[in-house]
Amino acid sequence: MDIKAELPIDEQNFRKLINGNMIYVDKTEIIKRILDLKRTYHFLSRPRRFRKSLLVSMLKELAENEFDIKLKAEFSNDKLRELIDNINKNTGEEVVVLIDEYDKPILDNINNKEIAIKIRDEVLKDFYGILKSNSSKLKFVFVTGITEFSKVSIFSEFNNLKDLTLKEEYSTICGYTHEELEKYFKKFIINHDHLENISYEETLNKIKNHYDGYSWDGKNFLYNPFSITNFFDDDEFKNYWFKTGTPNFLVKIFEKNFNINNIYNPLTIYESDLDTFDIENFKQIQLLFQSGYLTIVKKETINGEIVYTLKIPNFEVETSITRNLLENFYTKTENNFRVKRKEILSQLKEGKCDLFVKYLKKEIMGIHYQLKIRSWKYYQTLVYFTIKGLDIQVEGEVGMFSGRMDKRKRIL
Repeated sequence: MDIKAELPIDEQNFRKLINGNMIYVDKTEIIKRILDLKRTYHFLSRPRRFRKSLLVSMLKELAENEFDIKLKAEFSNDKLRELIDNINKNTGEEVVVLIDEYDKPILDNINNKEIAIKIRDEVLKDFYGILKSNSSKLKFVFVTGITEFSKVSIFSEFNNLKDLTLKEEYSTICGYTHEELEKYFKKFIINHDHLENISYEETLNKIKNHYDGYSWDGKNFLYNPFSITNFFDDDEFKNYWFKTGTPNFLVKIFEKNFNINNIYNPLTIYESDLDTFDIENFKQIQLLFQSGYLTIVKKETINGEIVYTLKIPNFEVETSITRNLLENFYTKTENNFRVKRKEILSQLKEGKCDLFVKYLKKEIMGIHYQLKIRSWKYYQTLVYFTIKGLDIQVEGEVGMFSGRMDKRKRIL
């Protein structure tokens, strides 16, 4: 039997995963810690493709019973109330409610603020308000999502909501630690080092550089499970995680505020700035962190306040951001710059910039006038992505004793 059949590449159903003899990275110890809290309402934020749905599916297996209940209510919030009432009356037991990706309706409309606000205030508020009003009939409520939106009743009205997102004791509940990688996937690591004819340690280092680095406490670092399983399936280093989303998501953010330092350079931010997301006034850093493009690398207390240092987690995310944003900043016509990439890079290594400048000017002139933004940061970002797209290490606005140097580069 091919060992790759054991890889849970995108299986989110716990029962199917186990029955299919696929690898399950055991997180039951952490789940027990949550259950031992004896709280009613719990929330966990993680980026997409981090196996939140599999976690919810496993909890479902611990708490699930089938009930022959026909709902009479017309609207979803009334149906939820009716369902909770019926189960509670029929069993005499408190009810468990599991909600996966609660914020999907909002995120699907994030670029249309009016619709997103309407969904938040007129749909989600009423729906989740049912959980608040029926608290006496509920035993355990577990909610996952990418973002933690403020002004939504599930966060503003649940006084005893336990937010697990940034807590160290639950930080490894989604994703794979390095120990788990070697414990559950060792034969795949060995198989790959044979394919590349390199050592086991060299293979580990390459995997770590590409897919490790996510953290929600600055201490425990995790591999992206979607990328890891796809890597072992293909035996090729590719950008798997980023392909599952849309590059336009980031482009829309940068259209509002072109600030390279917000993504390519480490930055510090207070804990209070990370735990909520407001549709009317969302901040670039919050969304980049909650979506997985930035991660916590350090946590410290300064003057009594918790401060986090954020950066891009790994090579996969950095190269994906660079290439996809570069393509979206450029015109959709034939990109001669990419065609001439090797020749341009070769000239730059010899200290010649003529070809680079020629094609950069051509691409800038090719941008439709309706898309151009009269801001120096727009063109700074465009040049920055272009240089990054050549696999040249570049830093923006480097501080020096005598002032600030706009750019410095090192050809790898």
